[in-house]
Amino acid sequence: MKRTDRCRPIVGGISCGSAIVTAGTLGAFIWLDDKPYLISNAHVFEGKVGDPILQPGSFDGGETPADVVAELAFISEFEETNKVDLGIAEAVVDVKDEILEITPGSRQVDLVPYEPAYGAGVLKSGRTTGLSVGKVTAQSTHVSVAGYQAGTILFEDVVAVDGKCGGGDSGSAVIDMVSGNLIGLLFAGTEDGKTFFVIKAKNILDALQKSPKFRPALTQAVEEPPKLVIPILAGLSLVGGGLALGLRR
Repeated sequence: MKRTDRCRPIVGGISCGSAIVTAGTLGAFIWLDDKPYLISNAHVFEGKVGDPILQPGSFDGGETPADVVAELAFISEFEETNKVDLGIAEAVVDVKDEILEITPGSRQVDLVPYEPAYGAGVLKSGRTTGLSVGKVTAQSTHVSVAGYQAGTILFEDVVAVDGKCGGGDSGSAVIDMVSGNLIGLLFAGTEDGKTFFVIKAKNILDALQKSPKFRPALTQAVEEPPKLVIPILAGLSLVGGGLALGLRR
């Protein structure tokens, strides 16, 4: 299956986006009251609460209403300094709760306030560059990201990773290779494509717990230990992009 194809049931690591965005990545799922919610970036799910989310994204042929898979439930608003670029959408189609090529099985990712170690190996599953491997080079850093509608936006307390990525990978889940914990979601990368930045799972959790719709808590037990697929590195490729990945092409 190509990650840009129409996929039912939907899984993490494939093309998606709001109707006004070209295409980004469906990162993973969180669950509330036994309902699945898609998680990605605000600039991938750009719009207002209730707007449709398409899979695949419009750049990859997604159309309304045939390819509507979710309705936007939460979107972060940008301030002078930010810790998240976050969109949450309630699924309206069946989901298969896995991240493509990383976590086969049921409910393998738990949203917990996990802090990655310096030098930790990570896996990323994205629309454009698929499965790739990286290494944490900063546990908490600041970065100014260009390409947003509002211009350049400052982020703090984000994770820096040496690893390949490309335009359309925004929203990709980033997983610790040893623990299987969700580190967070890729939201931007350097112009040379050698480093990407990740909003932390703990800051995602903090943002959602401040929202009346999502309180009091999102965490739940993982049914069994994560099963990680160790990738073969040969043949990975990079499509160059700007500082903010997954924005309009």
